[in-house]
Amino acid sequence: MIERHDAGRRVVGVVGSAADSDVAEKAADRAEELGRLAGWVNNAAVFRDAALDTASASDVLDLITLNLAPAVIGCATAVRRFLAAGIGGAIVNVSSHQAQRAVAAPCPTPSPRLRQRASPAQPRSTTVLRVSG
Repeated sequence: MIERHDAGRRVVGVVGSAADSDVAEKAADRAEELGRLAGWVNNAAVFRDAALDTASASDVLDLITLNLAPAVIGCATAVRRFLAAGIGGAIVNVSSHQAQRAVAAPCPTPSPRLRQRASPAQPRSTTVLRVSG
């Protein structure tokens, strides 16, 4: 259940998997009901251990797909909407420090005996893409 937000009607929830293109399309539809779609933010991830020396290659690849598919589907949905409307827009892809360098866990990394010491956590990073209409 989605809780009521102070922003009222300007905040609309869409329930589903960010890796499902139908859900992404529904989110874009809901946003366009409220106004012009000018931006899209991809900020979904699954954190689960998958040590390369103990997990199967298939499990590691599944985990990578689980984390990459929502960003690809979100970007594709947004770009199609921006181009169909004949406008530009901005896409923001949010990642954590785990996407920037090796960390102890929880992501597909070597086991503790193969790992290098991870550096201290840093703030999340973002990538901003501009799409011209």
